[in-house]
Amino acid sequence: MNFRPDDDQLIGFSIRKTPGVSPGIGTVVAKSFLTPAQVSWMELLNRQIEELVVEAKRLLIDVDEVTAAIEKHWQRLSQHEEAHG
Repeated sequence: MNFRPDDDQLIGFSIRKTPGVSPGIGTVVAKSFLTPAQVSWMELLNRQIEELVVEAKRLLIDVDEVTAAIEKHWQRLSQHEEAHG
């Protein structure tokens, strides 16, 4: 599967300055604040998030339940890091 970020993702990656195309100018592109490694990491994370969302929707799990589960894991891992810092 090839990952092709949409406009919102490019804006989030600080690659595009504004959504859409400026008349008479074309697409406005800003210098990326992310390294190629960071962009690759974010692409991988986006794929994993999409897989999670697709699976949750297939199982009819509410977005609030998914968010709560992610927060629970985040807190658990953060506590583990603090204890073993």
